[in-house]
Amino acid sequence: MKLSEIDNQKLFQLFELIINEKLAHDFNHYWTSKEDCIRDIIDFAQQEGYNGDIDNYDAIYWFFKGKRNNTTQEEHQNESKDESIKVDSKSQSDIAKQIMKQLKKSPTNWYIDFNRLDNDGRKILLPQLIDFFKEHIDKLPIISKYKIAFKVDNQWHSKQLTPEVYKQLMNNLNENHFIFDIENVVPEYFYEKGAEKIPEWSLFNAVKFSEFKSYNTNNDIGGSFFQYVIHEKCPLNVIKYLNKLQIFTSLVNKKNQQRVELDDCCFIYALKQTGCYDDDTLNKMRLRINSRYQ
Repeated sequence: MKLSEIDNQKLFQLFELIINEKLAHDFNHYWTSKEDCIRDIIDFAQQEGYNGDIDNYDAIYWFFKGKRNNTTQEEHQNESKDESIKVDSKSQSDIAKQIMKQLKKSPTNWYIDFNRLDNDGRKILLPQLIDFFKEHIDKLPIISKYKIAFKVDNQWHSKQLTPEVYKQLMNNLNENHFIFDIENVVPEYFYEKGAEKIPEWSLFNAVKFSEFKSYNTNNDIGGSFFQYVIHEKCPLNVIKYLNKLQIFTSLVNKKNQQRVELDDCCFIYALKQTGCYDDDTLNKMRLRINSRYQ
């Protein structure tokens, strides 16, 4: 059966099977629609090594059912061995690259399983993760429209991404708080529901970033990203006109990097198009906009 023909509960269970863990909340807590869930299933299935028919529920289910059973058997056989030996055969560098590829593919809907990384892997990932946050998350017009969920001691907790929460996350995004130091850090963390303090990144087993479903869009005074691109068969004169409105045939350049035209929000881009404002004035306005939630 196709994924679109499967009910939400079975899709939820399939996702749990793929990531090999039980989620603390129900389907609606993590996804706003069936399509969002299916997209995550496809992304994480491919990330975990599945290369079969990506729209075949039974094929995906039995692939991961067999994979998890084999993993369980291996864990029982190796109980007496050093726990620091990793089952994942991929190098830490490859895993970090894989994680970043998934983040860049969907900057506002992603998941990181830190259990796949040792301290060397975390060191490789850290500077790339900092750059990702600066390039993508810092530029979100309304950060409160999103939430961050983190898993600590096998328990999931989630927070709306308020300016204060985001500030804590970024302040902790350095080597002192990202790399687990067994000599100086107590390896247990008791998260108090409703607590304002966010645990250090080193204690995260996993992190998920997604849209905050309960956000009240009626009070949204910010902008949002235009999610469509120009059809390749569109007349050239229309393409040129739409380019002035910050709408393009592709979101990336020839080097597969984000277009520089998308570095600015639509307001700054529109002012820049008039030619009436110098760089110093535009930079002051950029600073004012970017510091709204600091």
